Amino acid sequence: MNNYKTCIVFLFLFLFQGEMNGQTGRPATDPRMGRGVLNTPGSRPGVPVPKALPSQRLAQQAPASRGRGRTSCVLLSSRTAGTTDLVEVVMEGSGTMNPVSEAGSDDASGEKMEVVAGFRYEERTLKYKTDGGDPDLFSVRQFEQAGMKQKIGDNITRTVLDASRKNTGCQYKEKKLLEFSPGGPLKSDQYSLLSELPFNSVLLDLLLPGKEVRLGEEWGISADLLASLLNLEAVENNTVRFTLTAIIDDIAEVDFYLQGGKNEKGEDLPSTISGAWQGASVSTNLEGKYQFDLRNRRLTWLGVRISEQRSGSLVEPALDWTAVVRIRIARLGQPEKLNNDFLETLSLKTDSDNLRLFYDGKNAPWTFYHTRNWRIIEDNARNTALCLVVGGEGIAQCNISANEQVKEGKMPSMEFYKKELKKGLGERFGRFVKESEFKTEDGDLVYAVLVDGKFEEQSFRWLYYLITSPEGCQSSIMYEVRADKLEKFNESGLMIFNTFKMIIPEAK
Repeated sequence: MNNYKTCIVFLFLFLFQGEMNGQTGRPATDPRMGRGVLNTPGSRPGVPVPKALPSQRLAQQAPASRGRGRTSCVLLSSRTAGTTDLVEVVMEGSGTMNPVSEAGSDDASGEKMEVVAGFRYEERTLKYKTDGGDPDLFSVRQFEQAGMKQKIGDNITRTVLDASRKNTGCQYKEKKLLEFSPGGPLKSDQYSLLSELPFNSVLLDLLLPGKEVRLGEEWGISADLLASLLNLEAVENNTVRFTLTAIIDDIAEVDFYLQGGKNEKGEDLPSTISGAWQGASVSTNLEGKYQFDLRNRRLTWLGVRISEQRSGSLVEPALDWTAVVRIRIARLGQPEKLNNDFLETLSLKTDSDNLRLFYDGKNAPWTFYHTRNWRIIEDNARNTALCLVVGGEGIAQCNISANEQVKEGKMPSMEFYKKELKKGLGERFGRFVKESEFKTEDGDLVYAVLVDGKFEEQSFRWLYYLITSPEGCQSSIMYEVRADKLEKFNESGLMIFNTFKMIIPEAK
């Protein structure tokens, strides 16, 4: 990628001309039957974007050696609150995605996957505290471009950050990375677009040792920081090492790579990073390089190749792929978009409203909000299914389905509805715990039924909601919760039902 600016402009034209051509999905389930995964086996003029020197690992040729007299330098960032940067990111990847069976095991077959993504944004640092204790970082961004094109088999999806969500906040606090939109809740695919990009720019200056370093000297980073860089929940085998490899004029070059140690017997230990995410085990190899401007004391370029093998889980297919990420950072003297007056118009609080995700009814005839630990596992014109994962463990599933139109005067009774639920559960049925019938503010009639039962010696609670609009449109919502995990389901689990609204077709 010799001409980066030409490449990124071409990339966005390639990504975002046209509409989504297809979307993958999992086979539909019937919420009324209580079956689910838990109980079955542009270029901005005038901005000087620095040109990175070729990487010894990511390019064929290394840069010529200059400034041979220097044997050490101080790698300490000048980034502070108020610093504003222009950031450009390109990611390209390919590999194989394997389907997940209902029991969560990997299927032997696989589909080829290709990914290309591009981002361009102004980033203003509002908090940058790294002295003493855990880092406390906060930045706000305004995106000019943000999108991804993904091809799995013959299906192509495109995800973009729309204009109403072009401003985002990014916080790194208590060793956790958090992305949100001051403009309101993100959609699930938009949240994934932002949160799953590796090597988030708010974290990059933490790769510096913060002291004088000699050529050839090594250092490491914490497992918590590595987990955030790779978007993992935890890292067990942190083998990443950094080495100052060159000082060329005012540019310091640092290579990073994996290096296994030795056990008590002197035997070599594996260098592959072991991690976990959403109930899946992850094995990662990486190598890369970054460049540090010694005059301005800022990291200006980073390139990394990441190879990942991820097992299948309740919410994600198994994955074996390799991605290359390239990041360029140019410091702006003054913010062009994110000035003080504009920042005062943004809601930068990381409260529960901003952290919710929004289902917009693009595929199915309803809208609702949900917390981030509910993952969409199926979505089509008549069904949406989500799985609640907490600490890598499947806690609950929510299935939503569209029923046939109810004709006037043909609304079934509560007793008939309960009889159908009992019939659908079969041997899993234990007892009816509670039932109620009420109307919402929109005039929808709701039948709510709680059922306890068992499947393969595991106790479950099912929460059923039959929702019928005054126009006769009807939908079913079913929650299936492991009885021993009800405390983790809590009120956040009911957010889907509490915010659920059917999209009523216009009368012809």
